Amino acid sequence: RKRHLSNAIQIEIAERLANLFPDPTQHVAVRSSATCEDMPDASFAGQHDTYLNVPLTAGVANGNSSVCQCIVDCFSSLFTSRAISYRERSGVSHVDASMAVVVQAMVQSQHSSGVL
Repeated sequence: RKRHLSNAIQIEIAERLANLFPDPTQHVAVRSSATCEDMPDASFAGQHDTYLNVPLTAGVANGNSSVCQCIVDCFSSLFTSRAISYRERSGVSHVDASMAVVVQAMVQSQHSSGVL
């Protein structure tokens, strides 16, 4: 978990997030989505990291945002001992495990509730 994105990638992410979320007070969820999460014989729910209420404002100007670190941490969670062990017990190849990381706007619970 000591890895970082290059400055160029951090800046590009920050610029794209600023375009997607013009409100600088917006908080986001940084979520992992692995290819092996929902298999017929195995469920990887909870094996990989997700971060909620991540502020967009932390270091956006130079790209060193907490969002970027959460992205790295999500990808890194594919290789935690917990995830590796579960793949081995489930017979899933480490080579076949891949992941996307998604950044989504957080919705304040005061404004929505229940099942739609």
